[in-house]
Amino acid sequence: MNYKSIKLLCFLILIGGLVVTGCARKTHVQKAQEGIFAYGPNIFSVSYSGFNRGEVRSIVKRAASQHCQQQGKYFSPINETASGLAVELKFSCENK
Repeated sequence: MNYKSIKLLCFLILIGGLVVTGCARKTHVQKAQEGIFAYGPNIFSVSYSGFNRGEVRSIVKRAASQHCQQQGKYFSPINETASGLAVELKFSCENK
């Protein structure tokens, strides 16, 4: 291999590594948002679990809030239940 080939190979490996790591990472909030489902008319539910209940509560609230913001509405919590390190939040999205 000559110098140009090695340089090109290193560049391709670097770009490939950046693409894989950049595209593969999702935040906890994004993961929680994927689990939001309609529970009833304008009532939604999101649940998530982790290593710290306080952090998990924050994650489900942010996921719910972002879900409502994407609809141009306000987040309104209805009911929250916790079991171990899992939290389920039922919420609605209210008009602004």
